[in-house]
Amino acid sequence: MAIRAAPGDPPQERGRHGGGAGRRGPGGNPRRPSTGTPPSAALVASDLTTCAGLYVKLALAKFKARFTGDQSEVTYLENQISFSVCDPLWAEALVDYGEFLAQGGTIPYVNYPPGEIGSFAVLDTLPDQPSVTVALLADWGTGMEDAEALLTQVKAKNPDVVIHLGDIYYAGTAGEVQSNFLAVYGGVFGAPGTPGVPPLYSLSGNHDMYSGGAGYYGMLTALGQPASYFCLRNADWQLLAMDTGLNDRDPFTVLTNLTYLNPPEVPWQQDKLVNAAGRKTILLSHHQLFSAFDSVGQDVEGQALAWNPNLQAAFTRGGQSLLPQAAYWFWGHEHNLEIYQPYIGLARGRCIGAGACLVERRLVGAGALGERAGQRLAPRRIRPAAAHRRHHARQRRHRLRPLLRHRRPGRQSRHRHLLSGPGGDRQPGRAQLERVRGLHGVLLVFAFHALHRASGRREAAAPAGPGRRR
Repeated sequence: MAIRAAPGDPPQERGRHGGGAGRRGPGGNPRRPSTGTPPSAALVASDLTTCAGLYVKLALAKFKARFTGDQSEVTYLENQISFSVCDPLWAEALVDYGEFLAQGGTIPYVNYPPGEIGSFAVLDTLPDQPSVTVALLADWGTGMEDAEALLTQVKAKNPDVVIHLGDIYYAGTAGEVQSNFLAVYGGVFGAPGTPGVPPLYSLSGNHDMYSGGAGYYGMLTALGQPASYFCLRNADWQLLAMDTGLNDRDPFTVLTNLTYLNPPEVPWQQDKLVNAAGRKTILLSHHQLFSAFDSVGQDVEGQALAWNPNLQAAFTRGGQSLLPQAAYWFWGHEHNLEIYQPYIGLARGRCIGAGACLVERRLVGAGALGERAGQRLAPRRIRPAAAHRRHHARQRRHRLRPLLRHRRPGRQSRHRHLLSGPGGDRQPGRAQLERVRGLHGVLLVFAFHALHRASGRREAAAPAGPGRRR
């Protein structure tokens, strides 16, 4: 099934953890290669094949470990399976959702009081100082050792504020919020609200709502966060967070649902952009505004879309788009790290959904942009760094980049444009990854997942596939 892009130029990436590209269809819009089957059926068939292969490898690794005593391969494959679609514990989310429906299916969403649209949930949390460090995490609430290790690296940056863009697994129950989120944060930074501990905020993701949101909204009380949407300000910047998880609370429609903001929240968001008083704005959400690789949902005709017209419309006022007033928009949901060029009025869209869940990897090469679009690679062990670099030197056409690294200013990135840019020009190899540092006094630290071994760092990835969102 083709994925319809927004009118105008298709989304174009400057760099990506992983790879792949969309084909161009009639009228210059990116199109997926037609599979002849609905996305859900194709995805299920692909996932079954992948999961079967993983479990066979795991069984063989356990058999081998009985004789060698080396559990490294077993641990690696178990980490591949955990929190992927191959994890049988995903069924617990469906059970929690059923219980939520049985209890009436009401989420305790917080509306702003009448007359307080300009002041409700506006917090002066960002320090008014020459340099401010804000740490952004997304899809991080797994409670695994990898999540703790990632947060330890974040702590080394000495953030003034930590913001999670949503998803506490599996269904955001009160127990999961405590064990997979608050306990991990407290073990690294200390309990939120304790002197010397950076303030912690969390957005609503789809998984946070699968159990009805009681665990999530109970956590907001503990964090001192007034609602699932908020605005953090200082004299120069404002971080404007929205709630896209409220209307994506059905796990059975995760691949087709086109989420939207609660209607009363729309004027609240617009008010902050219009009355920014000279501040630069960074938008934050769990769900993506657009994607070059996955459908963000389907319209009423069942057409898969590459952008979310509901979220685009939420930032349109009087027929004029407010998106050009945003310096950045960071989101998660897709378990990847993606850096986009301007699209549908947004100057800088950023997907940082690889906070703790394993991410997908695809081969990227100048000669493989079309035929490998949407294809998935089997999980594989990654060579140690030195051997990995030698492999790149021998085979430069296919670059398997385990992590997306910021490069020094003036150095050209090895990542390539993966889709045609404005005017239809394909410009492989010309993109430069920006060093998101010194944004007029703001340092954004966005973190993503890496596995570690005692013998040295090893980086791993798991396939995600078209439409794969968690």
